[in-house]
Formats: sequence, structure tokens, C-alpha cells
Amino acid sequence: MISITPGQSAVTAIGPRLNGRIIKGAVFQGDILWAIDSQQNELLRIDQNTGSILENKELILNGSPYNISAFIDIAVAPDNSFWLADSCSGIRQFNINTAEVSSSQILPCSTAGTNNAFDGIAFSDNASEDIALIAETNFSDDIRQINLVTSTQTALFNNVYSNYNGNIDLAAVVKVTQPVPEPLTILGSLTALGFGTFFKRKISKKKN
Repeated sequence: MISITPGQSAVTAIGPRLNGRIIKGAVFQGDILWAIDSQQNELLRIDQNTGSILENKELILNGSPYNISAFIDIAVAPDNSFWLADSCSGIRQFNINTAEVSSSQILPCSTAGTNNAFDGIAFSDNASEDIALIAETNFSDDIRQINLVTSTQTALFNNVYSNYNGNIDLAAVVKVTQPVPEPLTILGSLTALGFGTFFKRKISKKKN
């Protein structure tokens, strides 16, 4: 793993090379770094300070190992949901805790009238969590906007690299919405206080 200092283009190696791994996509969840290893079909949690692997999970689809293609990327949406764009398999949601991949596909290659081979995915704070940005690399090399609910797509930039058929990664800074715990109401506070007083009286009576 390497770090890049913005504005200086300074590159610093972090930790040893991850032998036996082919990292094809990565994303930060706060200060947690997740990556996809296409060599062993695993989801990795990597220590961003040392470059070492803290956790590895085999990706599972319908109870069986999920076979990752050479073109894949992962991203986290503003609602803290995780998604992967896997070439002709289209876009799928996956569970970051269990590494289970959803069987529901969005715009796979088999979709009629489309030219899809997705390689990069990212989300934006300027759009809802249903809108994803996608890099398409099947000879059209477009950056597209896709609605994950309606499966509709809009071209934003066509032929970014004409006839380029290699890997493209997308990245963006996304502020993930964290659930806010409901405040204790006045009624709830009084109820809790009353229960505590009652409980203490019961204990006092037993002692007497």
C-alpha cells in the first residue's frame, strides 16, 4: 500500500507488499480501510498505518463463494450501505459485516440495449444515496450516473479515454450519515426515576 500527499505528489510506501493478493478496489469507511482482493475473492480490512491485513472475509453469494472478476470496485453510499461494481455482473449491494453479496443485479451485461462493463463506482454528497457514479470500460469508456432504484443511467462524460479497455477506479469523499440515538424524553426520565425509587424501596423493605 502507498499513500499520496495531495498537492505534492509525494508517494510513500506503507508496509510490505501483500503477496498473493490482487487489490482491485478500496474504500474508506471513516478511518477503516476496506479492499477487494480478486485473487482470493476476499474482502479485506487493512490497517492504514501499517498496511497489514486486520481481517479477511470470503465474499458469499447465495451460500457459495462469489467469484470476483478482474474489473471491480467498491464504494460506500451516504446511508452507509456498501456496493460493488463488478464488470458484466453489474452493480450489487453487499453486507460489510457478513461479506454476503446480494443476488439482485443492477444493469448487468445481459441487460438489453445497454453496453455495460462497470469497473469503477463512487457516490457523491451532492446526490441521494440512490445515485451512483459509474465508470464503464467496454470500449465506450464513459462516466455515467445511475439510479440504483430505477436502473436508469445518464452519460456524464463520454469516451474519457477513447478505445481504452483497462481498469478505471472512481473515488470521492462521502459524509456517511450516522444514526442519531433518540433523546430520553421528560416522560421517559420521570418513568425511569420512579422505577428506580420503587426498586430501592423494595430492596429496603426486604432488608427490614
